[in-house]
Amino acid sequence: SKKKYKLSRLQSISPRSINRKRNILDRSFPMKRKIVFTIISFVAIAALCLSCCAKKASKATLDGLWFVQVLNDNPIEHSEGKKEMTLSFDTKSMRLGGMGICNSYGGDFQMTPEGAFTVSNIISTRVGCEGMALETSLFRTLEKSAKIKVKGDKAELYDAAGKLIVVLQR
Repeated sequence: SKKKYKLSRLQSISPRSINRKRNILDRSFPMKRKIVFTIISFVAIAALCLSCCAKKASKATLDGLWFVQVLNDNPIEHSEGKKEMTLSFDTKSMRLGGMGICNSYGGDFQMTPEGAFTVSNIISTRVGCEGMALETSLFRTLEKSAKIKVKGDKAELYDAAGKLIVVLQR
């Protein structure tokens, strides 16, 4: 009689009642999946926005050749026949170098992901010419830099007081 009871109990579960339970589960699972997807999407978009807003100098954005455009609030004219002052960064060796008006130069630099930036040990060749004063001013100004910001093809160097001292352009 126990077997009959179990058998009759199993017979009471119809395919219709099983389908009804499946439908309830199927309807709640996609809803949960939508909620989870919405939350993950929101977190991903927020992370993307925050990473785009933070324009900190990275080694990858700094590497390469730059042209000096402004030095201590004075625009540098790059007319035909005049040499352009350049500055090149090598972030693997943490060295910088370039060409002034008369001389080539080099030195060391340090930087942090937050934008702190220092230049030291600048050395140059000793060829004299008309643009020597501007070139010497560049070397002294570079050694005063304390912070860097890179915005696309433009880099800005600031001194410890937060004053813009050098503008570079790719």
